[in-house]
Amino acid sequence: MSRFSDVLGQLKIDTLDKPGNAARVVAAAQDKMNAKFAAMCLRLANFAIENSVLPEDVKKPVDTCTKMGMLGDLNQHSKLQTANVVGD
Repeated sequence: MSRFSDVLGQLKIDTLDKPGNAARVVAAAQDKMNAKFAAMCLRLANFAIENSVLPEDVKKPVDTCTKMGMLGDLNQHSKLQTANVVGD
């Protein structure tokens, strides 16, 4: 998996844009891994990404930024935060 992580870093694709660039990510990862497999006389014939899920500690701030963008100003964000606290 470290090779896959290397590929993600080298592609310089934003986290939120990775699902839309899945074919590019898969092709680059397969090329990178095949180079390593070739040393063992193996070839990776097929590679797929079934699902891409952000960890919860990354997802929360992304969701907050998305909500802020939809709201448009900090005053509205404060109201949202208050409503979230009251709702909990």
